[in-house]
Amino acid sequence: MALSGRFVILFRPLRVVKVLTTAQRKTSHQNTVIPQKKIEHKFSNHLTTNAAKFSTKVLTEIEANEIRNSQNQCWNCGQKLSLMSKNFCENCESILPLAQDENYFSLLAIKKDFRVSLNELQFNFKKFQILLHPDKYTLKSETERNISETVSSFINKAYFTLLKPLSRGIYLLELHGEYMTEDVNSDDPEFLMEILSLNEQIAESDSIPEKRKVFNDVKLIVDDLTIKIAESFHGEDIQKAKQHLISYKYYDNILQKLKEMLPPV
Repeated sequence: MALSGRFVILFRPLRVVKVLTTAQRKTSHQNTVIPQKKIEHKFSNHLTTNAAKFSTKVLTEIEANEIRNSQNQCWNCGQKLSLMSKNFCENCESILPLAQDENYFSLLAIKKDFRVSLNELQFNFKKFQILLHPDKYTLKSETERNISETVSSFINKAYFTLLKPLSRGIYLLELHGEYMTEDVNSDDPEFLMEILSLNEQIAESDSIPEKRKVFNDVKLIVDDLTIKIAESFHGEDIQKAKQHLISYKYYDNILQKLKEMLPPV
């Protein structure tokens, strides 16, 4: 019995030691798996850092504009912008600031030319205003509201500039690096004498039919100048287009004056 007792005493510790060793090995194995998952998670976070920094930081409109134009990325999600990303990000659908090379023609999706379809201009204006109007962004972030206000204002200015032949022509001149200030004058003495004579005729006449005749005559001149301006721009003769626009400005002023004097037809 004493020998048996010794046998038990000798082998029980061995069994305990063996069990503990197995448990330690399992624990050790688990400990090597857990850090691996953490490393994988950390690596995954590293991959999404660029996108996360855009979505967590509240950007100003200026910062959003800088991201769009210097990095060609969406200010909200960090997605690279394609040529199709004009007003909205294709990935997160956030409204985008204006592209740096945007002009009135490209903004309203019409051909850059003096000849424009007024129906197309009006249709596109209404379409973009519905999509980008600030009223649609009242519940959005401050950044989106500010971008919407800027873009919508630019659309309004683009529409009313391109709507009238004179302002459209002056804007086209600017796109070609030529400028026509408000105080620009013609250097043609004969032309200036003709304009002076027309203004005197209008001022001295009390006859509605006579003023109506002057209006119709000047309207024909303006229509002819409109054709000449279009042809000059089409032929890339920018200086000639500028000369015609200066003449157009004088005659257009006379038309606007007569419109105020004449009763509606």
